[in-house]
Amino acid sequence: MGSSAAPVSFGSPVLDVKLDGSNYREWAFSLKMLLKYGGFASHLTAPPEATSDNEEVQAWHLADDRVMAIISMSTDLSIRSCLEDHKTAKEMWDYLQSRYQRSSSALRYSLRQNLQHLQQRDMSIEECYASFNKISSQIDSMVPKPPSLCTPCTPAWSAREKYDQQDTMFDFMMGLRSDFEPIRVQILGRPTLPTLSETLSALLAEETRLKSLAAHSMVSQQHSVLDVPPLPVEVEVAAATFSKKASQKTPYSHYGRTNHPDSRIAKSNYLETYVNGMEQDCGPLP
Repeated sequence: MGSSAAPVSFGSPVLDVKLDGSNYREWAFSLKMLLKYGGFASHLTAPPEATSDNEEVQAWHLADDRVMAIISMSTDLSIRSCLEDHKTAKEMWDYLQSRYQRSSSALRYSLRQNLQHLQQRDMSIEECYASFNKISSQIDSMVPKPPSLCTPCTPAWSAREKYDQQDTMFDFMMGLRSDFEPIRVQILGRPTLPTLSETLSALLAEETRLKSLAAHSMVSQQHSVLDVPPLPVEVEVAAATFSKKASQKTPYSHYGRTNHPDSRIAKSNYLETYVNGMEQDCGPLP
């Protein structure tokens, strides 16, 4: 019986995901990895070997009981109650696989609907792809696979799998924000469509470029507001002098009020400005 005769030595592990009926693929993979780490993955696929050694039989059953406990405690209560009649870890595993891996049409329809309505919104590319992959991988697990010994089926299946991967890439890009429209057009315009992995890499690079442009634009706007050059001293003095003269008030002889500047001062300011402009253009006037 080999290594499976040894008792489970990794304590009472707790998976970071519980089976709730809609996440079988993630749960099954996590459970298998945990059991592989302890060397007990064979309990999910193989019955005990026939042996006359009572110690080996007892050790196998002890390990299998612990694997059964791990499976049971990593499922929701509503599912856990359906496992009490099973006597081995393999029976539990086979039951859950037959119930959730080949799920009903209603669940498949629900997953397709969720995938169609998934939008990036304020998520990053990585976050959006994680949400997308969680749904698409569950749908993929429902697709029947050809027998491993069917050699004539391999070419046709490989071509269909490539086509399905392109559909998955299309589905993912449909939910992206309009910011990624240029790179989306570029990807779809290639003579040979990239794989989903290559598409994700291109989108991550575009996201980095867009963030860099946004940061640079913000810095430029801040500089344009804060870095206004000061006025020359001559301009400030001239402005102050003009403001002082314009503020001088003298009463009109026929009004006796001070709400308007004297017309003589206004004419003097106009003549002074005109003469200064002429001297700058033509030299000192005689």
